[in-house]
Order: sequence, then structure tokens, then C-alpha cells
Amino acid sequence: MNALRWILASAATLVMIWFIALLVQADSFRRSFGASKNGPLVALLPMTAMLVFLAGLIFPGQRVLLHIAAATALALVGCAVWVLRESTFLGITGLLYSALYLVWYWQVAWARTATSIADLTRWRY
Repeated sequence: MNALRWILASAATLVMIWFIALLVQADSFRRSFGASKNGPLVALLPMTAMLVFLAGLIFPGQRVLLHIAAATALALVGCAVWVLRESTFLGITGLLYSALYLVWYWQVAWARTATSIADLTRWRY
């Protein structure tokens, strides 16, 4: 499970770095044609989502961060399905990342709890 955590954290970090570079290049390209800059929603929403994912991955003991990141992963599923119509690669990548994050989340947040509840309800003779 620790390997999946490292994979997810590395992917989120690389996407953040790539997104910042893309945003800077896109803004300069747009302004060269006289267009306006990208809005704050386009610039901040993906960065905020990646920071929430990273916070959940870096501090897995904080259950509130885990639950917020899981809600963000579910929102990413909706966004990925919406983007899937325009870009198959980005949509599938978003769905894959969300699925992997939700598997990791289930293992960290719920698998131990389910096991301990099963231990409590088991008949002992």
C-alpha cells in the first residue's frame, strides 16, 4: 500500500508542475493574440484539487483530510467524465487516478475498520 501512496503522490506532484508550466505558457500564448488571461477558476481549481490529494497522501493519519480528498476524487470522476467527450486521454487519466486514489483511500480509511468490526462481532467460544 505504501508503493501506491508513493505513485499517487508522485503523479500529483508531476501534474502540478506540468500544470503550472502549461498555465504560464498558455497565458503568454493567449495574450500574444490579444485574448484575456485564464480565469482564476481555470488556474486555481486543478491546483487546489492536487494539493488536497497531496495533503491526504502526506498525512494519512488525518481522517478529515482523507475524507475531503475522497470527496475531491469523486468530483474528479465527474470532471473526467465531462472531459472524456473532448479528450479521451485526459478523461481516462482522470478516471484512472481517481480509481487508484479511492482504492488507496479504502485501504487506509476503511479496511482496518472493517477488519476490527469483524473481529468484534466474531463468536468466541
